[in-house]
Amino acid sequence: MSGEESLGERLQRLREARGMTRSELAAALRARGLWTGPDDVLRWEGDFYGPKLRTVAALARALGVSMDVLLDGEEEAARIARERER
Repeated sequence: MSGEESLGERLQRLREARGMTRSELAAALRARGLWTGPDDVLRWEGDFYGPKLRTVAALARALGVSMDVLLDGEEEAARIARERER
């Protein structure tokens, strides 16, 4: 994978950067109407399976980032934003 960060790795990094536990992130998703537990977060972070689009949107909101950042990383999201401005 030549140094690229996976969605699971990015999710874990963003969660930890915000000082959230897996349980806290799962609770934030439940507050948004998603039936989620810490084991689900563990599976996403381990890249065992990916979250559904609705869940990605809720994760991005809970982590305070855009879906572009969550899905593609900060650098790629910035590149996409620059292209949109053109």
